[in-house]
Amino acid sequence: MGFSRRHRFYFVLVALWLTGPALAASDAQCQREQAALNQWREGNERLEQHLEHLDAALAGEPVAPAALTDALGA
Repeated sequence: MGFSRRHRFYFVLVALWLTGPALAASDAQCQREQAALNQWREGNERLEQHLEHLDAALAGEPVAPAALTDALGA
């Protein structure tokens, strides 16, 4: 004796009902992680720019005072 179509249908509905919140939480977690990754990338790009300005200053190349101050402040 197997499950009828109606039993299978109800089983699928209950399974979706139970997993729905977990999938929504997973999506929210993914969005938070993506935002954190984007912030890290932006910070990394700023640090690379600061290093370029400092390297240029150490090499004797002219650097804008504001860029040098910003790089030294970072």
